[in-house]
Amino acid sequence: MMTQNQNFQVLELRNLNNDNLASFPNCEFTLVNKGTSDCVSPEKPENLIISISRSIKQPKDDFNIEGSKIKFEQEIFANPEFIFLKQEVGDDEEVYFDLEPDPSCLIESIRNIGYTLETAIADIIDNSISALANNIYINIKFNDKNNGFFIEIIDDGIGMNKQQCVMAMRVGSKNPINSRDINDLGRFGLGLKTASFSQCRRLTVETYSKEYNQKNSLTWDLDKLRECGKWKIKKNDSPKIDIGTKIIWEKLDKFGIELENIQDDQKKIKKIQLKIGETATKIEKHISLIFHRFIDAKNIDKNIRRIHIFLNERKIKPFNPFNESNNATFISPITEIPSTSMKINYFILPHKDKCKEREYEEYAGEDGYLESQGFYVYRNYRLITWGTWFKIMEKLNAYRLCRVRIDIGNDMDFRWKIDVKKSNANPPKAIRDFLEEYVRKVQIKGQKLTDGKIAKFSSDDNLKIWVSDKIKRTKITEFKINRKNPLIKKIIKNIDSGLEIIKEIEASVPYDLINLHVNDTKQKFQSTYNPKRQEFIDRCIFLTSELREDNIDDDTIKKMCLGLAESNGMDISSEDINLILK
Repeated sequence: MMTQNQNFQVLELRNLNNDNLASFPNCEFTLVNKGTSDCVSPEKPENLIISISRSIKQPKDDFNIEGSKIKFEQEIFANPEFIFLKQEVGDDEEVYFDLEPDPSCLIESIRNIGYTLETAIADIIDNSISALANNIYINIKFNDKNNGFFIEIIDDGIGMNKQQCVMAMRVGSKNPINSRDINDLGRFGLGLKTASFSQCRRLTVETYSKEYNQKNSLTWDLDKLRECGKWKIKKNDSPKIDIGTKIIWEKLDKFGIELENIQDDQKKIKKIQLKIGETATKIEKHISLIFHRFIDAKNIDKNIRRIHIFLNERKIKPFNPFNESNNATFISPITEIPSTSMKINYFILPHKDKCKEREYEEYAGEDGYLESQGFYVYRNYRLITWGTWFKIMEKLNAYRLCRVRIDIGNDMDFRWKIDVKKSNANPPKAIRDFLEEYVRKVQIKGQKLTDGKIAKFSSDDNLKIWVSDKIKRTKITEFKINRKNPLIKKIIKNIDSGLEIIKEIEASVPYDLINLHVNDTKQKFQSTYNPKRQEFIDRCIFLTSELREDNIDDDTIKKMCLGLAESNGMDISSEDINLILK
């Protein structure tokens, strides 16, 4: 005789579409695992035990089930006391052990997932935007009583009732493979916890749901978690909050400041203020870029809901990396990719002589134009990753003003390999192939701008080292070293066999190899000379000295130096030119 082992799966009701909590009175629902969004489809309805008003309900008589959908014969007016699904396991069947992870070990591990303070706060802001907040407030404060910093992130969104609050604080509250609302900025059901625990050891959520007229507050304390060894969360007294949700980070053990040994109160206050100021500056720069399309009142895109973000009571201004407000910025038409939510267009930022004072330096970003060129990928209008060509092409000075905006929806998360922190993405092969074709247009437009600027500063052809010579009869172009160049003249005149050396260099130009690369790989060629600023200025000073010996005028030398600077992506000022010509 086969013995049977029995255990029970605890279920709960959701609304019919499984996108929110159950509402009452009602008779049609979806069955899910308790505390999750995972649908459950009982194979044997007779194994379902449902208690309503302390009465056990029977299948067929009191309810019917199709898949995960359950329909009661009569409307019910509140959640059942319990819903158990009895499971039977035979001795000859596979046996599974419940290996629930140790809470403290798991949390301490995920604390090092790779967040910075700025990216962690951005992850919390994602939740606020998904909760339809119009205003988000970030406060960095110091608690004299606890002698420690704490951070608040407050929004005026829809808030949460008790069940929603508990679910939000659950580690892995949503299954990442489930579909998301089109405007949802979340994915893994981990953001609130992983982002918070990466920065603090005590996380408190206070929330007010106007719809349910409920105020709730819960706290995770990692030190308490380590002591008890169980997934126990503290329920707090009803909070005083009267709007949306407040996230509080305490025990900021990664904040990077020591105050214990400071006895002088004034020194301590000064150090605290300095730390708050430095931290606020980093956060502001990051938020102004990541969410610039949400907080920019001038943004004409009607699909984006406008919000306001405040940091220590000061409103954060948007930083649009494409400098769209400058009329000299080239903006391409938007291309929509068929059968996907992806859209793409590119920008050629204005040259320095088309910018106002300090504008050019501002849009270079912290890493400069060379490193800031590339793709800027937005997920639901929130910036995910930027300043990369995904190894499709190299970062060259010729394309330093080129930036490409890619918009994707959250339905493409897995194809683009969006990570938990929402700070990295990688295009799938099919899209990568498309991008390889697309960037050629960007290269051509960017190269034209660079070439045009170089032409503007071009000087006498006699100053060029190499000159081209097209033979009409054969339609072949060859390159020769310019004998009229003052430096070449000196080589020929002052070095034994100088002319023969010049001819040998001309004869050694690898035309076959160049043709092979151009025809087979469509590779572009550019000098690898990438001097540091002082090295470049020293080079120009040397050239100036040599050219003056041949009576070349300063205006011609100035144009030559500006042309060299443009071709090498070097920004030089009028003071630099004066130093060169001094």
